[in-house]
Amino acid sequence: MSKSKFTQTQKDSIAKFNQLVESGSLSFEEKDCPCGHSEFREISKIERHGLRQRTVLCKNCGLMMSNPCLTNESFQFFYSTDIYRTLYEQPNYVELAKTLLSNNHCKYLFNDLSPLLKGNTNLNVLEFGCGGGWNLIHFSKAGYKVVGYDYSPNLTSVGRTYGLDLREGTIGDIVGEYDVIIMNHVIEHFTDLLGSMRAIIKHLKPGGIIYAGVPNMDNYGFEQLQNAHVYYFTPQTFKFYMGCCGLKSIKFGPAQEIHMYGVFELGGQAPNIFTLKSESKRLWRITRRAQIKERLGKILDKMGLKKLIKSWLKNFLL
Repeated sequence: MSKSKFTQTQKDSIAKFNQLVESGSLSFEEKDCPCGHSEFREISKIERHGLRQRTVLCKNCGLMMSNPCLTNESFQFFYSTDIYRTLYEQPNYVELAKTLLSNNHCKYLFNDLSPLLKGNTNLNVLEFGCGGGWNLIHFSKAGYKVVGYDYSPNLTSVGRTYGLDLREGTIGDIVGEYDVIIMNHVIEHFTDLLGSMRAIIKHLKPGGIIYAGVPNMDNYGFEQLQNAHVYYFTPQTFKFYMGCCGLKSIKFGPAQEIHMYGVFELGGQAPNIFTLKSESKRLWRITRRAQIKERLGKILDKMGLKKLIKSWLKNFLL
């Protein structure tokens, strides 16, 4: 994304973020891969907003990471002040949340889970990273008991006006046990992948399920890189690391075109790292091809040929 495409709110958020980094209010740390290795290939030096954020690929397991990344304390500050929302989403994110809550949007998650729940509305549903509750409201309307946690004070406040039990807080603030735990585009933000997952799982009732949605790096593109993401998964690495937490997949598929989701239950056997033997090389090839395509597109765009070629290809294929 070029700077000319940023809204003024995004430009202000970028400037504020950079100022916080320069002042030392936000700090970064180097990490080993969760597989225990520390040898990486560099994917990019910057993220999609032009912020200096190194993205790397583990040579051992094929997991992509932001490295160095913000510390856990810096991430909490980043989310709780809502710089994240104004930087990566809409400047009117509060009004957008009200629209999503008022209309029949964001129901795909409810539809994915409904067949597994079999209409048993006595179940307790927790969503961590709930935003304003636009996923939970469909469960609430169907009669399920719902609770949501999010860092954002503004969004949780909006959700409460719609009758939802939304609480501002971290994983450490969660209380109780739940039949269903939802983390939709949350796991990629964890600074401690395995530790955070195991802390969440402690709140899962016996026989319960976890729904997790994440970006799918088989569909890699520069636009998916952002400093708020610590981990980037392929289907193989996603299932592997969920398996490391004792979870096994009972449903898996695409979501929102370029993303993916999995529904997991307890009982997974510890996976063998050997299953990821060729994953690093495979993902490296995917990222290289995408980068070549993006660079070629920029060159053609500067030459004024990009639209012409697209039009020609469209007519040729008809």
